Amino acid sequence: MSERATFRVKASTAIDQFACVKLDSGELVPTAAIDDACIGVIEDSAVGGELRSVNMLGSCPVQVDTDNGGAIAAGDLIVCGPGGKARKDPSTGSSDAAIRVIGEALEASDGEDGAVIYCLVGRVFEDREAVA
Repeated sequence: MSERATFRVKASTAIDQFACVKLDSGELVPTAAIDDACIGVIEDSAVGGELRSVNMLGSCPVQVDTDNGGAIAAGDLIVCGPGGKARKDPSTGSSDAAIRVIGEALEASDGEDGAVIYCLVGRVFEDREAVA
């Protein structure tokens, strides 16, 4: 179960299914960096001008970047990255405020870049650790 909202995709933009997204002038674009203000995970692929539902809170599938972020284990904190792919938080245990944790992996990735895993998005995080 997750909380959703609907947004328009920015013109001249393509977004893959289960990508992390952010808002640019009120329209959806894929995330590009670990410090992006991710609002959630898009449910279906989309192109500019289309309306799409975004999972903003709760359990949902997300596409992962294992090429740049390494393997993801269940319980790992995740951040957004290039192309809207989620990756393992590279600074777990640090207090780097520039990195925005977007959720927690509910299962491990199989190591394949672009694989889809379930995660819990929109949780409250303190001191880079998940709040139980």
